[in-house]
Amino acid sequence: RSGSRQRQQRRGEQTNKSIPQGQSLGSGSGFVVDTDGYILTNYHVVERAFLLQDARRQSEMLAERFGGSVTKKCSALGELLNSTLKSSSPTMMNEPTVYCRISSDSAYQQCRIVDVKQELDVAVLKIVNTTEVWDAVGFGSSGQLIVGQSLVAIGNPFGLDQTVTTGVVSALNREIQTTTSRVRNCIQTDAAINPGNSGGPLLNLDGKVIGVNTAIVTTSGSSAGIGFAIPADEVQPVVKDIIVRDRIQRGNRPNVGYLGVSIAKELPRRGVWVAKVDNKSPGARAGIQTLTIEESGCVHYGDSIVAVSSNFVNSFEEFQAEMQTRVKGEVISLTLENADGVRRVVDLKLDGRQ
Repeated sequence: RSGSRQRQQRRGEQTNKSIPQGQSLGSGSGFVVDTDGYILTNYHVVERAFLLQDARRQSEMLAERFGGSVTKKCSALGELLNSTLKSSSPTMMNEPTVYCRISSDSAYQQCRIVDVKQELDVAVLKIVNTTEVWDAVGFGSSGQLIVGQSLVAIGNPFGLDQTVTTGVVSALNREIQTTTSRVRNCIQTDAAINPGNSGGPLLNLDGKVIGVNTAIVTTSGSSAGIGFAIPADEVQPVVKDIIVRDRIQRGNRPNVGYLGVSIAKELPRRGVWVAKVDNKSPGARAGIQTLTIEESGCVHYGDSIVAVSSNFVNSFEEFQAEMQTRVKGEVISLTLENADGVRRVVDLKLDGRQ
């Protein structure tokens, strides 16, 4: 009896982890880009679901607008026409639903399509009904890549989840035609990319996303050593904007990220120089150095902030704009430069605003 209960429990766990029933509209890869559960993937992975959802919304708006205008003139006839329009629209069809699974050990999670950028072949999803803080992948700079540099691709080729392949940067600034648009400045790599890899991350050896795998050139349907990824420098600002707009529209104001540094203004030396670091703050834990001023007035410069998550900042205003969208629990990278011009990169997790 005990063994039977265990088998039933295992069968229940397998059911939770199985693919939800229904007609498949597409599949691919993706990765978490925000701790609130925002996921980045290719637009062509969710294109059919997005178009059906959009058609449904458009038909509902049309039905309400037309039916409502008729109702004003003739109540009985208007109600009849209104109900007829709605019953003949795509609202009678089941709502297309998008699911994701963060790992092979987890259950499928329902997602909503937040927004898409068809020109870049990217889409942002959001896990629904969750309060969990998710581990997000950080972005690197695709603009600093060089031909021959080692890369890692992760995805679900042919449904084989969490498959890792390696390769190098074969070429830069390629222009490719995807199923939805023509994308410029793509990264070409010989890392094995197959059907199902679309939307997965292409990473450097520091584990930073420098591209989104999106297409291959092949005569067989599988990898021929010619794969392409959308550069992170073009994807990241688009994703950030989509997430910020979604939070504003839904009234979700997460705790603002707290770094714990103050920036000096009106110094003779250009740069975003750190004037103060709060005790026990993320900035202090990262070892950020401040400037000091002697009684004689001599200034000893510490660290200046050159970039926030690969986005260069040249002034206090630019730094402030970068930090305004950051939230509690978010992992960011800071590029720091000391008074001698030596740079280093530190990764840190932001606290909540104190």
